[in-house]
Parts: sequence; structure tokens; C-alpha cells
Amino acid sequence: MGCKVKFDADPPKLPRSMIGLPVFLAGRDRYERVMDGRVDNTHDAAFTHTVRLSDPDRSVEVTAVCTPSPDTRCGGERARAVGRGRPPALPATSPASPEHGWVGGFTKRLADLCGPREGAGLLVDAGIEVARLSRQVTKMPATAVAALAPGDSQACWALDMAGWVDLPNSCFTYSPAGRALFGTRAVSSPMVSALYLPPAGDARRLHPQEGRRLVVTGPRLHLFHSMHDNVHGFDVHYEVDLDRAPSWPPTLHHVAPPL
Repeated sequence: MGCKVKFDADPPKLPRSMIGLPVFLAGRDRYERVMDGRVDNTHDAAFTHTVRLSDPDRSVEVTAVCTPSPDTRCGGERARAVGRGRPPALPATSPASPEHGWVGGFTKRLADLCGPREGAGLLVDAGIEVARLSRQVTKMPATAVAALAPGDSQACWALDMAGWVDLPNSCFTYSPAGRALFGTRAVSSPMVSALYLPPAGDARRLHPQEGRRLVVTGPRLHLFHSMHDNVHGFDVHYEVDLDRAPSWPPTLHHVAPPL
């Protein structure tokens, strides 16, 4: 909420030339990109992460085997063109490796690897989504999970903090202020023990689906974004009045359900 208030009071001063139709809408009034991901528990100490990213022109699939937090080491990456459209030429190697994993500069290394080839942008974005997936799952000792009762939000909070090293103080939920809410009100959690210690061979332990859509209706640009997985979910809709560009800043409308 604080970010929204600041945006409303002090909107960013961007060049007017940036307020126009995105390049994805060249020659069409609608563009949609869909991401379908999955995490399978295929190894004793690692997961297999698969992301399929599709738009009206092409579709790619990127897969990697990664160890969970805290080290998140990766190997066995592969990419392939799937489905409809013009298949991009795929790189033969990946910028991630068992020695480096997902570290700073990953996006640049992936972009350099893909180069200017057709469909490179989709490959880069699919690789980024795989990296995100690898940070969202964990494997904890059975002794740490054995006593977890369904709906025990306080125990889930403690397991989250122990299972993902980058969570502490990453947001309000995992801050001291968030922790202080326990005991003052009812707090629920959708987390279950299998998210902390997935059974061997468990398929689709995490199954995120994400959609982005651009639509032009007359002078208005609509931007839709949705993301849903086993434990999260949101839908956001922004509208930009393109014909009001001389009146700066442009008019923005946004719709989001309560989280």
C-alpha cells in the first residue's frame, strides 16, 4: 500500500515517447504470453524444474535440475522448441552450471548465450522463470517436519524461515513486525508438510501458472497479469488511456482482488 500511495502522489516522470503501443502489439491488437511451470521431486537432493513459455508466435520449454536452498546448484539444463509457431534456434549450452548456479549476472549471461537469434527473448524469460522456481522449493529434514499439524501457521512460519535462507526480512510477512501478529489475530497458512519434505518421486510439487495479456480497445491499453500456484494467487488489471498523453501523467486504472 505504501508503494501505491507514493506512486499516486509522485508518479514517475517518464518520457512521453514511452507511452505508446508495446512492440508486442505490432500489427495486432492483442498479445498474450502464458507460463506453465512444474517442479518434480526426481532426485534425493535435487528437483527437476520445467517451464514452458508460449506466445502467439512460438513456444519453448526449458528444464534444469537444481538443488534447493541454500546453495541452489544447477545442472542438466536443456531447452527445446515445442508446439506451434516458428521454433527459435536453441543454444546448445546454458549459463548456469553446478559450479555457479543462479548468481548475479545470470540474465546477462543467458542473453549473451542466446544472442540475436529469433525467439531469444522468450528463451531468456523461460530461463529466468526456471531460476525463480528453483528458489521456491526446499527439502527439510524429516525430524523438522514430523510434528507439523495442518493449519499451524506459526510452525509454518518457522519452517519457512529455516527452509529458505533469503526469506528473513525479505518482506513484511517474514519481518519481526509480521512475526508479532501471531497471537493478536487469526493467521492462516495453506502450507502443508509435503511442501517442506516432498515424497520421493512427487510430481508437480509446485505448479505455477502465469499469464500476461495486452489488449487495445480504441484509445485504451489494457494490461493483465495473473499468477497462481499451490499457495499463492493474484490477478491484476491496469488500463492506460493512450489518448491523454498530452495530459501528463497518463490516466491509470487498476483492479486487483484482495490477497
